[in-house]
Amino acid sequence: MVFSARGVAMRMNVNCVRYFLAVCEERSFSEAARTIGISQPTLSVAIQRLEDELGGRLFERSSSSGTVRLTDLGRSLRPHFRKLDRCVGRMELVARAAIADRHQTTISLLRQKSSKRIGYHPV
Repeated sequence: MVFSARGVAMRMNVNCVRYFLAVCEERSFSEAARTIGISQPTLSVAIQRLEDELGGRLFERSSSSGTVRLTDLGRSLRPHFRKLDRCVGRMELVARAAIADRHQTTISLLRQKSSKRIGYHPV
């Protein structure tokens, strides 16, 4: 189990990583929410929970301009969030490839079994 700076068990998930990176990219909670396809309040709550788990603010929010800037903590964590996102992306690719390979193997085995039963030999 991973613990935050406050000694509390962290429940960070992949969505939190992607939400953080989207806000960094868009510099706006509204635009980030639109980009990733969730509501702005949902995004705000997720970022607030992430900030609570990490023990500090990740973004400085400007209500007058609607834009956000990274805090020192956010700047220091951004490369780590990017690395996590790349790792998760690679894991998803490996998983898809393994599932596709297993699916192809299953189809091949079924074809072999059925061709032996009916005397059909694929060309």
